[in-house]
Amino acid sequence: MCTTHGDNEVDCYRLQGKNVVGLKWVYAVKWKEDGGVEKRKARTVAKGFTHVIGEDYKETYTLVARLESVCLVCAVAAVRNFRL
Repeated sequence: MCTTHGDNEVDCYRLQGKNVVGLKWVYAVKWKEDGGVEKRKARTVAKGFTHVIGEDYKETYTLVARLESVCLVCAVAAVRNFRL
């Protein structure tokens, strides 16, 4: 668990009795037919080899949001003068 403070300070700590599952970033590049870059993609992947059999399988959860969904929510909030 991490908490943030002002001036880009972050304090992280582990929950006692819980296994921390590591992660890694996976990068990919999609190419156009003419050889140019179409888009760059990045995602996080959990390293499943740190799971403990019978304990961790159901507790691993990561929130995922598509960029289009985030942009849509921000646009609707801006039109309706909502505070984010």
